[in-house]
Amino acid sequence: ACGFVRRRDVDNHVVKCRRVACPYSASGCDFLGGKDDVASHKQICGFRGVAASQGSEIGQLREVNEELRKNMHLLVEQMTVLESTVNATKAKMDHYGKLVNELYEEKIQRELAGLGLDRTRHQSVTVANHKCKLCRPASSA
Repeated sequence: ACGFVRRRDVDNHVVKCRRVACPYSASGCDFLGGKDDVASHKQICGFRGVAASQGSEIGQLREVNEELRKNMHLLVEQMTVLESTVNATKAKMDHYGKLVNELYEEKIQRELAGLGLDRTRHQSVTVANHKCKLCRPASSA
């Protein structure tokens, strides 16, 4: 793990190395440190007393957990894009709704003008046989 160490430097390297693994690494502990750090860590290591087989299961669960975190991150990104798309679509629909209302209002104005009426006075017209298609209830249209 430390790369090439010359034979004559091995004793010195072992004393100074900062990449000594925890003795419980087979059980899943990923702590690395100097010899003294490992001695202190060993006393509080959460993998102390964990069988190596349980450690490999813990390692697998960590991998699954990391994969799930990545998937969740991707899903959050996709959801953000979808929310943006929905908001843009809503804005377009609002715009198109306003355009439809404007066109409808223009159509009413043209039909009223064809009947010789204007919009403000047309609202109060009460002729018994008035059958303007603008005023008919939807059921009799």
